[in-house]
Amino acid sequence: MNFKTTIVLIVLLAAAGVWLAVDKMSGKPETPAKTEVGSAEGRKLLDMDAADVTKVVIDRPDGKKTVLVKSGDGKWKLTEPVEAPAESFEVDGLVRDVVDMRSTGQLDSSNTGGLDHPKYVIELTGKGGKVTKVNIGDKAALGGGLYVSLDSSKTAEVVQSPVWDKLEKPVDELRGKELVTTPAADIKQIKVTKGDKTLELQKVGNDWQMTEPEKMPADDSAVSDMTWAIAGLRANSFVKPNSAEAKRARLNSAQMVVWFSAAAPSTRPTTAPASEPAGTAIKFGAYEDALKENVFASVSSFPTVAKVPASTIERFDKKPLDLRDKRVIDVDPEKVSTLTIDADLAATTQPTSRPASKKHTEITRRVEAAVLGPQLGAPATKPSAKEATTRPASGPAEARATTGPSTMPSTQPTAVAASQPATAPVELSKWELKSPAAGEADDAKVTSLLNEMHPLRAQKYLDHAATTQATTRPSGHYTLKLTTVDPGGATKSFEITLTDTQDGKLIGSYKDLTFELDHSLVSKLEEDYAKKPGAAGATALSH
Repeated sequence: MNFKTTIVLIVLLAAAGVWLAVDKMSGKPETPAKTEVGSAEGRKLLDMDAADVTKVVIDRPDGKKTVLVKSGDGKWKLTEPVEAPAESFEVDGLVRDVVDMRSTGQLDSSNTGGLDHPKYVIELTGKGGKVTKVNIGDKAALGGGLYVSLDSSKTAEVVQSPVWDKLEKPVDELRGKELVTTPAADIKQIKVTKGDKTLELQKVGNDWQMTEPEKMPADDSAVSDMTWAIAGLRANSFVKPNSAEAKRARLNSAQMVVWFSAAAPSTRPTTAPASEPAGTAIKFGAYEDALKENVFASVSSFPTVAKVPASTIERFDKKPLDLRDKRVIDVDPEKVSTLTIDADLAATTQPTSRPASKKHTEITRRVEAAVLGPQLGAPATKPSAKEATTRPASGPAEARATTGPSTMPSTQPTAVAASQPATAPVELSKWELKSPAAGEADDAKVTSLLNEMHPLRAQKYLDHAATTQATTRPSGHYTLKLTTVDPGGATKSFEITLTDTQDGKLIGSYKDLTFELDHSLVSKLEEDYAKKPGAAGATALSH
């Protein structure tokens, strides 16, 4: 062994001696003095199943308790420090983490690991009401472990578990964020009050109706958006009672109140929304700050103030026309007897050049069957063989006289007609074109237009101010008139005026309604409805 090697060995031995001396003077280590053998995961501490836990009580360092109770349907509820639904997913995760804790070792009895004054004490109630107490002491300095003991045991177990991080979260993390428990499908009444304006909706059978500010059919999809907004109302966070935020909520002077009920309209009380016993009131107060991202809200069935997305208000801030049924008219094509289209088109240069023009189209339903007899000019009946052979040949009357039947077949036109089949019957359209020129109408095109009226659905309704602005420079005006006849003979007329605007919108008017339509309808209003040779006839109506 050379001199250098000897020096290195002496240094290493000295370092080891110093380490042992320091370790002896420092007391017991935080790392386990003895470890479990035979399991890489360690020994399971609690002899219970997470699914059997029905109650959780957590004593926190601040002296406050968190109490959670599981109901019969498997959902958790907070009973302390407030009574509120709990976020079942979060509670189930906490319970699993506690029940599944495994010991990877134990501290020596002289090292308590902080369990003489536990940071958290968790009581789990399982089968038969058996209560198991889990004490959470200090966190290990190395490795991220926890020191845990069960019930009154003095032994400090070392476990690896995310329990500590979950216990450190505010209690609000365990609270359910859903503020409404009524399913959207169960809601049958809605009343929205904003300032001095009230909008009221009721579900009768399967259809929604608006009853305030005026009675009209409501659009099911638009109202469904409101019912889903109610049922899906969730808090971003909660406001502590008597805090500065609670005072800024201004819920006593709410900017909007949404009242709803699952009770049938016939049982609806007539008092103010906030006091109606059959329903629930949602109040929207002030915005959280100048950014207006959140708004303070309270639900009459919920105990505390919450902050919800400010966009929620927009789903309730609707005008009556926003909620009106988008079906403007619904005309059964089979009952239509006549239709007329008057088109007054302005001259345009964009996107293509077009001169100004006017056109009147009138179409009526043919009353008789569409298949008629032979064309005019064809013989009504086929002559008999005897008539064909004895009929005099053409020429002067004197020369055509005969005294007996001819033995030669006649070669005159009448004989040819007798030997050839009659002209095939013509299949006429179900619709007749009266103007701009009389003739057969193209059934498929007529049917396509009438199907647009069954029903005629608005994209949105417009107020008069918006209509005036939109139709200042029209590129075309159209008037569509329909007349229907029911089986009893009663007639009904519909007249719709339409304006094609310069910006590509189609604005329609019917009675006191003004609305925007799909612009594709313009092509059908300008259609040539004359039947072309070879075009399908009455059979087109079956498609």
